[in-house]
Amino acid sequence: MGELIRPGDALTGFFVQEGRCFRMVASDQLQATHCYQPAAWKGIWKDRLGKSHYVEACAKHAPKVNTSSSP
Repeated sequence: MGELIRPGDALTGFFVQEGRCFRMVASDQLQATHCYQPAAWKGIWKDRLGKSHYVEACAKHAPKVNTSSSP
């Protein structure tokens, strides 16, 4: 059985709007709602189907960036 969601957990859905974090999160009632944290990152993000989107994200939901460099 999968792990239960908790309030604040990121959900698979997303919503792109200028100046807002794109992530949908679980509310206190465990329903999808927008993340209301201010945007701290802008960039290209790929969804689970591989489609690229230009999004803004809060510091918590910004995609992890690979900082290793090739020789």
